[in-house]
Amino acid sequence: MQLFLGLLLMGWGGTSLATLDGLMQQFTWQNRVLLVFAPQADHAALRQQNEYLELVTGGMLERDMVVLRSVAGKHLTVDGAPSTIPGSALNRRYVVAPDQFRVILVGKDGTVKLEQSEPITPDGLFALIDRMPMRRHEMSR
Repeated sequence: MQLFLGLLLMGWGGTSLATLDGLMQQFTWQNRVLLVFAPQADHAALRQQNEYLELVTGGMLERDMVVLRSVAGKHLTVDGAPSTIPGSALNRRYVVAPDQFRVILVGKDGTVKLEQSEPITPDGLFALIDRMPMRRHEMSR
């Protein structure tokens, strides 16, 4: 998965996917995207969210999830890998100030399914996703 994302971010022939729209389009109908915004790398809520996510990597893979993190609107990572796209582009698109903590879940259809200002627990995240019609269809296959 990490290798695929690295190649995706580099694009074919070593060129960068220079826009956030291009990146997000790559995930549409393929992945659920958890967006995590934090004012600084050592923010308590970001640390808590990261701890939650580390506990459930298998469940995240099973649900086709990708995590994008924007720290202070400067640094953007995709599943932990640095991106050439500035974090400010993600902040602007989802209207999150660089000094805010926010978690947003974007479904495979590209629409926002959840937005909150505190970390989401794995149980809460997976319960929400598992109730979605597309996920229920995936589980029945």
